[in-house]
Amino acid sequence: MMEQENNPAVDERRELSRCIQRALTGPEQKVLRKWLRQTAFGASYMPGREADKVAWLEGKRALAVFMLKEGGYDE
Repeated sequence: MMEQENNPAVDERRELSRCIQRALTGPEQKVLRKWLRQTAFGASYMPGREADKVAWLEGKRALAVFMLKEGGYDE
């Protein structure tokens, strides 16, 4: 337990979570939260879509999911 309290990686993760929460909090961030939700739950694969496009969209989707979870908006 003592190792986690003095671990720079844990401290960095906590600070990242706080920053994301601040970025997503408040009514003025409604557009950002809406975009993140649309991206998180959108389809990255479609028949005929090129593999590099699918990979790009899947990366965006993963980042949006991460930001929503870290910001406390996971559903």
